[in-house]
Parts: sequence; structure tokens; C-alpha cells
Amino acid sequence: MLYVKPRERAMSIDRLLLIAGQGKIPQLIYHAAQKQGIQVVVVGFRFLPCDPALNPQFVLDLFSFISVIRIMQEMNVHHICLSGKIPRSYLFHQDKMGKEVIQFIQALSGLPDKAVLEAVFTELGNKKDLRLVSPMEFLGDCLTPPGTLTSRFPDQPEWDDIFFGIPIARSLADQEIGQTVVLKRH
Repeated sequence: MLYVKPRERAMSIDRLLLIAGQGKIPQLIYHAAQKQGIQVVVVGFRFLPCDPALNPQFVLDLFSFISVIRIMQEMNVHHICLSGKIPRSYLFHQDKMGKEVIQFIQALSGLPDKAVLEAVFTELGNKKDLRLVSPMEFLGDCLTPPGTLTSRFPDQPEWDDIFFGIPIARSLADQEIGQTVVLKRH
């Protein structure tokens, strides 16, 4: 995957193509990029409502690698950020995805969501002079800060629970089973 490091971003991104899925994250990215002086070109989809405040410049009937690349060339944009939710079930609808996207996704059948998303990033990243930018590059103010978030620091038994639970939670997330582990001491 190709990601632009934060230090490089301010100097190298003048325009960003924002592929906007559902939810508030595309709007957060839009505003953060604008605050950094980046011109944002928003692409939405007829079949997927995005935040109306984004007012997409392009609204596509289908998600298509060809359409995205055409827009990037037309707007002279070399950086792209995919954000928001696009339900996995849409990936196999011929009325929502371009033929080349469906064939590409079918070749990845059985892979977890994370692997499919990474493959899409890689596929787009291999096209022309295109660089993928992680949404995380713009969401720093929205992320949980490091450190203790409660009024007190965990005691040793709580640290033991934390260290026991973290690998289990990571494994569950990687297997797309869940993201939370609750431990009960007897």
C-alpha cells in the first residue's frame, strides 16, 4: 500500500480525490484537508447516500476503477483517499460496481474485508501516477489520545487483564468476528 507520510503531505498534496462512502468520516476528512489548504474533489455514488454537506462534484452510477482514474486525470489529481462505509454486499452488485471491479473482487473471493480493501488500494495505487492517502492522515484530531483516559491508572491485576485481552481482541478483529473482549475475574 502507498501512503503519504504526514510530513510530506503539506508539501506534496495540492488536490485530493475523496471517494465518499456512508457516514461522517468523509466529512471529517474533507474539512481536515481543507484546513491544510488542500483542494478536495469529492466523488459520491447514486446508490450510496453520503453526507449532503459534502456536495460531491462527481456522482457515479457505478464504482469503477476506470471512472475514478478518468476523474483523476480530468481534474489533474494524483492523491486519492477512500473513506466511509461501502457495504460489502454492494461489491457483487452489477448495478453498483463496474464490470472490472466485480471481476477483480471475485478473484479475491473468501478473503477477509481487510485483505479485499488492501487489494483494492494496491490495484488503484498501481494505476498511473496515483498515490493513496490513508484516512488516518486526516483524522488525528478524532483519534483517542495515548495514555490513561480515566481518572486513575490501572492497577497490576487490571494490567494483567489488558495484556491477556489485547491479543485476543486483535485476533477477533483480524478474523472479522468482533472487536471487543470482556474479561470477568472469578
